[in-house]
Amino acid sequence: MKENRFTKKSTEKDIIRIQRQDRNEEEVETCDIDNELDPIQTAKKQESSVKIVNESVKREHGSKEYDLICEPDMTERTAIEECTNLELLLDFLSRNLSFADLSFVFTYLGEPRLAETACMDWTISETYCKLFHVWRCKYPRIDHKAKLKEAFSSMERQDLIENMEMFSKDSYCYKEALANPTEHAQYTDFIIMSKNLALKSHHVLRFLGLKQSDIDQIERDNRTTQEKILRALSKIQKDRPSLTRQSICNALYYADHSDVIDMLNSMWISAGRYYSLF
Repeated sequence: MKENRFTKKSTEKDIIRIQRQDRNEEEVETCDIDNELDPIQTAKKQESSVKIVNESVKREHGSKEYDLICEPDMTERTAIEECTNLELLLDFLSRNLSFADLSFVFTYLGEPRLAETACMDWTISETYCKLFHVWRCKYPRIDHKAKLKEAFSSMERQDLIENMEMFSKDSYCYKEALANPTEHAQYTDFIIMSKNLALKSHHVLRFLGLKQSDIDQIERDNRTTQEKILRALSKIQKDRPSLTRQSICNALYYADHSDVIDMLNSMWISAGRYYSLF
């Protein structure tokens, strides 16, 4: 119950100002409660708000001006692509490294103390990805790939060097039949993914281009695993509006989640049959 902040000396303007503050506080409290009770609905509202803002900018400035305002320039886009490609390579390497390798890897990378900061709650793959990110941020101007090859050579892990040289994102293409693979991914697809991905969700997100800094931010800002995955996939779709069914299936294939591909494809086939009746 709110305290009475009116006094005998309160003017009419004071009373109106205090009443407005009370109304604003109630709206904020209601919004917070909604966020806690239904994170999925909140994510939908935020996604809808972004679309409304984008459409408003397009109407006011036109499509070409919208691209100039909202889209990164070529230099920035190239830098982002290089960053996400490197992070995907590091994600791939993290799946081929063991906990026993951890101290050796970062010792040869010149940061032996990094291995000591690993959290027991992280999977071994996430441990490597998070520590690789710290290392990259500390040394942004070095040739990270060359440095990794030096470290692996010192560890006598020629297999890892060969894996680095052979790795290609394009080799992870799901080739089995999909229902309308060029259709744009929908929020309902993300809900199924969020309910059935857990420990390997980060592999999917990195394959789809989400940066480690964004993953870390989303993890800090959200509570449940499902909410984190939904927020992350919504962020990816915002950055890549042309994201297709094929693209998300390629990412799931990379993360060894063909089971989720089957769930999505069954839903798409059923939806296609339903709409064909009309």
